[in-house]
Order: sequence, then C-alpha cells, then structure tokens
Amino acid sequence: LPARLRTDLASRKNLHGYCLWEEKKGPKEKGADGKERETRVWRLDQPLGYGGSHDAPGVFVKMKPEAEAAAELFVLDDGNLGFRSQAARQMWPQPVRGKGIRAPRWIVLKMSDPLCEGDLWRACRDHHGARTIALVNLEDIRSEEVRVTKGISWERTALDLVRELEGNAILAPLKVLRYLVVRIGFEGALVVRRGPGKARSFSLIFDPGHMEGDWGADIEGKGMGFMSTLTAGVVARLAMDVEDDHAAVIHGVKAGLFGMRALQEKGHREVGSEAAPGFPFQEVAAAMVSDEVKGGFAEAAVPLMENGDGGGWSFLAGSPGTALSSRPVYGHARCLALKGPDGLKSVVPYQSFGKMLTMDRAEIESLRNLRQLILDYEKNDKGKKPLSLAVFGPPGSGKSFGIKQIAEGILGPKVPLPEFNLSQFNDPSDLIGALHQVRDKVLKGTTPVVFWDEFDSKGYFWLQYLLAPMQDGAFQEGQVSHPIGKCI
Repeated sequence: LPARLRTDLASRKNLHGYCLWEEKKGPKEKGADGKERETRVWRLDQPLGYGGSHDAPGVFVKMKPEAEAAAELFVLDDGNLGFRSQAARQMWPQPVRGKGIRAPRWIVLKMSDPLCEGDLWRACRDHHGARTIALVNLEDIRSEEVRVTKGISWERTALDLVRELEGNAILAPLKVLRYLVVRIGFEGALVVRRGPGKARSFSLIFDPGHMEGDWGADIEGKGMGFMSTLTAGVVARLAMDVEDDHAAVIHGVKAGLFGMRALQEKGHREVGSEAAPGFPFQEVAAAMVSDEVKGGFAEAAVPLMENGDGGGWSFLAGSPGTALSSRPVYGHARCLALKGPDGLKSVVPYQSFGKMLTMDRAEIESLRNLRQLILDYEKNDKGKKPLSLAVFGPPGSGKSFGIKQIAEGILGPKVPLPEFNLSQFNDPSDLIGALHQVRDKVLKGTTPVVFWDEFDSKGYFWLQYLLAPMQDGAFQEGQVSHPIGKCI
C-alpha cells in the first residue's frame, strides 16, 4: 500500500474466534509428476463463538493518537461484540467520535446483524454518512422484515433488493451512506452509490453462470472470515485508487468475491501441513490480485421500478421497460453459437440444466422454480404421493428434453427416466402395466422421473385414470390397491 496510508493494529488483537475443525475434501492439485492428486483441507465443522483470551486484561486496545491523526482510511469491524456500544466509545478513533481532528477520507464499516443499531452506527451516520462505506450480508438483511427472493433469477433478486432498500422503512437508515455493499453469497453483490441530493445508482456485480446459492454447493464444510475478505478487497482498492472511488469500490468487491471463493475452496490450510489450521492468507491474497478479477464477474446497472418484478425487464432486454420480444438479440445468440457458454461470461445471466441452456429471464425463473420444487420433494417429502407437474408446449418445443435435463441435473445422471406415450395405449390395462414398472423403480430405492407423453390424446381420456395415482399415490388393479411410492 502507499506510504501515505498509515496503519496501526487496533481493537481486536485480544479477541478470538473459537471453532471445531473437520477434515474435508479439498481441491485437486497437480504434483511434481504432473498428475492430479486429491487434497484434504480443514474446514469449519462447528462454530463455538467469540471471546477474549484468559490472560488479556481487556478485549479492546486503543489506537495511538499519532496513528489516528495520520490515517486517511479507517476500517471498523462491528461484530456486535461490545465495540458498537457507548461503553467502548473511548476506544473508537477520535475522528469517528466527531471530535476536533480532521475527518478521514473514508470510513469502511463492516456491519453484522442486527443492522443499523448501536452507538457506533449512530456516530458514523450522524457525523460521517457522506464518507462511510458499509458492507453487509444479504442474509442479515433477510433476517429483518424484508422480502428479497433467493436464487430465482439475478433480475428478480436485484429488483427486490433495490425496492426494499428504497421503500422499506426498516432499511431507511442506510440511505445516509455514500456507499452500501450488499454481499449476495459467493456469487455477487449489489453496490449502492448515493450522490448529492437524491441521486443514487445501483450496480449489480454477478456471476452470469451461477445464481445465488449455486457456486460451491458441492463443497464440503464451510469457512470463516468471508465478510472480512470482502472488506479487505474494497479497502485495498480504496487505498490504491484515489482518483475514482466508484471504480475502486467495484473492483474491490470483485477482488473480494474472488478471495472468498479461494477461502472456501482452499479451506483453512491443508491437512498434514506444518502450519496449524488458520486463515490461508497467501492463497486468498493471490486470488484477489489475479488477472481473472477483471473479467470473472459481470456488472450491470439495476433500475429503480415501482413494480417489484420490473414488468419483465431483464439484463438481456436492455433498458428498463423494454420487452424482450421487441428487439432481436442476434449479438448474444451469435456469441453463444461461436464461443459456447464461456462467451457469455461478463455479459448476461444464463442458466444451464445439463445440455440445456437459456438466457431468458422468464425461462430461468420458471425452470429454477421447477428445480426448487423437485429439490424440496426429494429432500423433505415422505413420498406418500407423487410430485405431479404438467408441461405444455407445441410439438418439438423441447418439453421432454427440458424435463430430462433438469431431472438429471438435480437427481443425478443415473436417475430412472421411464417414458410412456399414452397415444399408443389401447386400454387401461396398459396403463396399469406402466405403473407397475414405475413402482418397481421406486422399490429399488430410487426416485424415478416418469414422463407421460401425449396425455391429452383421445380427448383427455387418460386423465381419469391418472387422477388417482396423482392425488392418492396409488392405483387400482382389480380389487387390490398398489401404492406407487416416491416418484415424479
């Protein structure tokens, strides 16, 4: 960092986090012979809270006056562990308390739940709102009485969040901040910038190929220090880029997201290494300054709309109020055809289900809602009756293809996919035979996804025989009733 940025360790050196580590599967690495090997790393198994060390006289340590006077940037880590209260006021830097010393260029405040509470927050709000950058976790915002959807589409999440930040009285105190950074999992963040008067802008930084909650879903265990990593990314860029603070914040958020992913992937050091489990500083720092930071995440402006869902607006369509069908998207289509999904990176959100890919917001939301239904049924339902879904579309529109790709993506490539064409059945006995085949798959311990094609044939003749299996989870064969079991 530049020499003009003075640093001084303060306030947290006697505060410790406690946890239990567990050995988990780590990333694959190439050995000296060029062959890949599996690694084992330490990840968080159970958090045990925070506290002071036994031999420390106090938790907080006051900064040196000369350090306070020279600092251009203060970073406040408010973990709701006492530092935000009036009792710790004398440990806050003098400029934060609003006392006769020149104000710093920036105050970066890492906030935790509950938000916008405590004397430290009020001091920053009342004296330094125009120079304060706050970083919060979207999960902490969701713990309040707000409505922000999760993992349906980037457009829906961004528009919901902007609507709540602007219109929800609970979040109104955040409007005094110059910048607000809302972390959205490992996949993105919303940056709110406020200028003079009521001027404000909303920038969404996002991973086009992953919605919220998608990235790293298959990684075992968790890490600790993700919000600190995001904060470090923003602080580092602010310290180095004094000309364009908005560009610094955007770049810093992207760097922080890369660092968070490295922390989750690498874990808290490799099992068997000489060093004890701890924060992987070198690996995280390397990820934050890598060349991938510039192009790894897309950036798009989010409009403020009265209608919560934006009336069908999408990043693909372009400007607010533009319907997707009103303008061609040849450029995106050509890019996808020539370069594949990699060509969409840093462009627009897209969703892949196996071999099926879509960039259309309406399709993404519909398919992800369907995906969530199947996930909930597979994980939580006891299977007293099947999960029944109706799929409509003209011939050749990809109905069976789409269902199969979604099923394989959620339940695995070996999921049974029996398919029956009802237009080729002669009488109800054929249907009973098919249901017995489904039941056999269930008895083998799988959740089959059964596709009944042409169920509207013969004027919906077969619907009367499908109602009982759908509603009761059983079918009648003579005097005997057979339960079907858990299937879709």
